[in-house]
Amino acid sequence: MPVSILTKLQDDMGLNHDKASKTVSGIYNDYYIALQQVVQGNSYTFAFYTSLSDASGNDVPQALADEIKGSSKHIASVQILGHQVQVISKSAMTNNKLKQKAVEMTQAVTALFKEKGLVSTSAFSNQTTDLGIYLNEGVPMVLSQDNYEQLLQDNAVRAGQDFQKKEHVVNGIVGAILGSLIGVLAIVLLSQMGFAAAVSGLIMSVATLKGYELFAKKQSKKGLLISILVSLVMTYFALQIYWAIAVAQVNKVSFFLAFTEIPRLVSEGYIESGAYYTNMFIVYLFVLLGLVPTVISTYKGLNQKFDVRKIY
Repeated sequence: MPVSILTKLQDDMGLNHDKASKTVSGIYNDYYIALQQVVQGNSYTFAFYTSLSDASGNDVPQALADEIKGSSKHIASVQILGHQVQVISKSAMTNNKLKQKAVEMTQAVTALFKEKGLVSTSAFSNQTTDLGIYLNEGVPMVLSQDNYEQLLQDNAVRAGQDFQKKEHVVNGIVGAILGSLIGVLAIVLLSQMGFAAAVSGLIMSVATLKGYELFAKKQSKKGLLISILVSLVMTYFALQIYWAIAVAQVNKVSFFLAFTEIPRLVSEGYIESGAYYTNMFIVYLFVLLGLVPTVISTYKGLNQKFDVRKIY
């Protein structure tokens, strides 16, 4: 059985491997760090997490972001928030190259931290002792024991408030349908331009999910299932619109007449069934390429909501 990229990172860098979160973490070059494998579009990258302060306990200066990004050619982006630093690696064609980028990026940024005199600290304070690495709703962060216990209490309060919040399912369905219209527009426009793309599925899924959550006032597994069904139905609706526009333009009839006649035109051969169903298959394929990762990510987010656990 092939060794996973995370297992290789664990062995090469002396870190702990948390399989559930696809994260390796531990102390590297004297810093508490975590590397999490993440999906960006249709490729994998690594997100590097740490928390730092200077000798006086101050936050990491925003100006350091440019220096961090310039420290390695493998860095795609840098985000600094208080003590917390997140560095995203560039994607790679193979797992070995991606692992190499993650290692070289980590070596470069930790060397820069040493040069700047920065030390590991808790994400929510300037405490530099009694540290550990935790997953807060799936996101790695360095915390002191005190900050961890406070975060547990805060998340328990938030979980209680969320439990009491009523989910308006009917309103959510309306919101999902309204949101999906953005996806319908994307599919129709891309189809008219002569190609399908996974971005149409991404737009459809994100807009539908957000529409449901906005109107229902809450996201849930029930809402996720409803959003999936709405996305699939509205994709079919988008395809009918695309064909209706084409029929209306060719035959000089109204769009509404053409729309109602599409099933008959296909069954009677006026629209070639091979072209019709091939187009449908391709569009649904690309929609699913965008929809599935979004749904998986949302589902994981729901399962990890308010959850805090130690991984190192």
